[in-house]
Amino acid sequence: MPKDYDPVVTPPNTQRRREHALDDDATRELLVRLEIAHIATVWDAQPFVNPTTFWYDAAAHTIFFHSNVVGRLRANSEHHDRVCFESSRFGRFLPSNVALEFSVQYESVIVYGAVRTLSDPAEQR
Repeated sequence: MPKDYDPVVTPPNTQRRREHALDDDATRELLVRLEIAHIATVWDAQPFVNPTTFWYDAAAHTIFFHSNVVGRLRANSEHHDRVCFESSRFGRFLPSNVALEFSVQYESVIVYGAVRTLSDPAEQR
């Protein structure tokens, strides 16, 4: 394993440990069950992460989330439409007598994409 991370060698949207990757159906099923997400946006060089509730529309393969009409998440999204979405849930704790070996199982989904504000009242509903 390389000492330093290089996104040219390992792109950010590639699973590092492929044996733990979920297939598309399992990922969609997990998105239906999860409730809280973190949306990462950026304004110039300043990243910002915001927790929010969301809903995954499996038929449209679209994630909907709520934000305030005025606020950093909305402003950042309108300034720069590229976002990163993360949602996860805890599994079992994996105790160890060695602190560095303690871990936790979890499932997560990370999505890279573009965001847009819904302005049509029918679409918002």
